[in-house]
Amino acid sequence: MVLADSIYSESSKYIRKSTKHVEWSKPGDSIYANVKYIDDCNWILTYDPRLNELDEIEQLINASGGMHLETIEIRRDTLFYNGILKNDTLTFVQPGSILKLK
Repeated sequence: MVLADSIYSESSKYIRKSTKHVEWSKPGDSIYANVKYIDDCNWILTYDPRLNELDEIEQLINASGGMHLETIEIRRDTLFYNGILKNDTLTFVQPGSILKLK
């Protein structure tokens, strides 16, 4: 699958199996995350600190309880979502899309 959002114009690819998510934008540049499904259209993504050296944004996401991804619409092979980061001092919404590759 291909993932893109409003902040990162360059897309990345990812594979998700059960509750594990591996994402990369170029070979050898992998990001490992954990997925907790709320329901069929919503999930929470947190970064795995055992497998990644977390940058400041990834640390903030984990400290805030994860990035809540909320499905907005599905058209053909594309899922449109809002990534929502919320904590005591911040609410940030980041739209994006996921394209399923065959």
